[in-house]
Amino acid sequence: MPNGIEASLQRFPGETLRIFFRACEPLTCDEPMLELGSFRIPELCAALGQEMREAKEKAAVSSRLLSDWRRRVVLVNGWQSWSAAGEMGPSEYPRRAICKRILNIFADHPAEEWLQRKTRRAAGVRPHVSHFLVVLRAGELRLALVSDTLHCGDATAAANGPLPPLSFIVDHDTITIAAFAEGATFSRNELLARVAVLAAPDYFSLKDRLAHLFNSERRFAGWEWLAGGPVLQRGWFLGGYASWYNHYTAIDEKILDADLEAIDANGNLVNELLLKKGRPAVFQIDDGWEVAIGDWKPHPDKFPSGMKVMAERITMRGLVPGLWLAPFLVMPSSRIAREHPDWIFRDKAGKPVIAGWNPKWGGDFWCLDLSNRDVRRYLDDLLTMVIDEWGYRYIKLDFLYAGMLRGTPAEGGAVWKHYAAVMDLIARYNHAADGSPVAFLSCGAPIESTACAMPLMRSGADTLEHWDWPLLKLIGHQGRPSAKVNMADSLGRALLDRTAILCDPDVVFCRTERTSLRDSEKFLVGLVARMFGSQIMISDDPAAFGKKESTEKKENFPLGERIGEDRGASGIQSVRRGDSLSEEAFTQELLSWYEKLGSAEFGVVRHECGYRDVYRFFSRDGSIAGALNLSDRDRALILQCQQTESGNLASQDTRQTIVVPAHAMMLLGV
Repeated sequence: MPNGIEASLQRFPGETLRIFFRACEPLTCDEPMLELGSFRIPELCAALGQEMREAKEKAAVSSRLLSDWRRRVVLVNGWQSWSAAGEMGPSEYPRRAICKRILNIFADHPAEEWLQRKTRRAAGVRPHVSHFLVVLRAGELRLALVSDTLHCGDATAAANGPLPPLSFIVDHDTITIAAFAEGATFSRNELLARVAVLAAPDYFSLKDRLAHLFNSERRFAGWEWLAGGPVLQRGWFLGGYASWYNHYTAIDEKILDADLEAIDANGNLVNELLLKKGRPAVFQIDDGWEVAIGDWKPHPDKFPSGMKVMAERITMRGLVPGLWLAPFLVMPSSRIAREHPDWIFRDKAGKPVIAGWNPKWGGDFWCLDLSNRDVRRYLDDLLTMVIDEWGYRYIKLDFLYAGMLRGTPAEGGAVWKHYAAVMDLIARYNHAADGSPVAFLSCGAPIESTACAMPLMRSGADTLEHWDWPLLKLIGHQGRPSAKVNMADSLGRALLDRTAILCDPDVVFCRTERTSLRDSEKFLVGLVARMFGSQIMISDDPAAFGKKESTEKKENFPLGERIGEDRGASGIQSVRRGDSLSEEAFTQELLSWYEKLGSAEFGVVRHECGYRDVYRFFSRDGSIAGALNLSDRDRALILQCQQTESGNLASQDTRQTIVVPAHAMMLLGV
């Protein structure tokens, strides 16, 4: 272990194996990351003892394969919700942007340069880096290391104070653990980090262990008001309408009133899926309502009646009023930047820290210094205004990573501690002054440091009404808006859904206009959201529903076919039409698939075929299985499924060879 740090492996009877890191002496972290220690994978497997022996026996896989970098995959979790996530093999890594390197801010860890230096190799395979948790898988056998910090509301954990977020570096047969602790000072014997070590023989065993570790039943209690039922039971989910992918920033009072008027007047997905069934539905006003980024007042020309009136109109229609904010951001030209230059987060040279770049906003933007007490009072006042004065009950907080960037806090100390203090402030607003519940959706959020305060979290990069964004793909922008990238990230984080967070996979699309997505791609987006997320939002134009149909002929392969069999053969459900469906027909088709899936819970892993962007999924009871193909080529795959007879599972599995077309999904057993 590094000098000044003590590591101990401990397991109390009936508890999870944990690694505790403590300071042996007073310690100050001057580097971006504090390296806590390294463990060999065989050492961790041996420490797990009977737990690993039982997992190996059930999985019928040797634990030695977990140390073999050629024969395992590593589930890599990105730093924040726009960062890449997914299982990766040797020599596979998330890309980083070239040419326009400022785009890396939207996905990079704040200490990315330190991590790059730590993992740089002159030759050979580079280590994988994962944040918050890492899972090694060989066959069905899994070894997981998880930062054990999500003790939300736990009195003992609160007494110890927040812990720094962790990163895991997997190098051949060794895992190194490091903490983002720059600027922090630790006293002798102070706890630095706590890591849970888990072995599991299959996907759902690990998911259940994570749910127990994070005490998900208690953490997600109280969300029934927004889900319409028990949020941890499949079949219950959050949902509604968001203005972004319908209008982007081109919104005003009149436009949103038209959307609001039509939302329950036709067969759009929100009405059919939620409102007609008496379930809660959100109506969220996204970016474009404000005077400027950082000046959170309604634009007087676009919203002359004010945001309070808009919330009242939404509430009167029986919907949950929602509003978008990026509370940590400021534009250099904003009033707040001019009047309070001391609020701006700065580097060692005194220059504002650049938090990102958006040409639609005018270029570079800055962020607030969360260590500043006046900034915290400002954020407190902002939330009071939005929640208690205006009446919004669903608040989307965007670009939260800006609160964890490296710089020089005015009050000194570590940025993660200041971020934790602001998260505590936000968590106090889980109810409005009148006692009504409030929900937050976190987006662009550091996962580990945000999950307690805002468990409803975007699970990937923003989606798009197009399969991909070719230019941003070319330059390697990891967090680019893209239907494909969004789904890949959401699949990679499915293990966290309803364990650590409630995954929001962004919106689904049913429309035929203002999109280049084929029906097969729209089905894929809609089913991924339903099977691997906890929220289903739509951003199509409710007023235009059913009034226009696409005249473009689009080849449609929603589910695929099996080699050597006719489509629709036993055990395979498939829908195929030569022309694109109307919005009405597509909506009804998607709803019918939602009904067929019922309350089934699904797991997903990378398919053993070795191709990237190809996945296999399976229901918890084994009755449904299938494959997802996000790649650009058709793939022939072997899948396994337990067929049902009169509602009971058959005693033997069936193996079938199928072709899954590019950008499509195959379902067996429905």
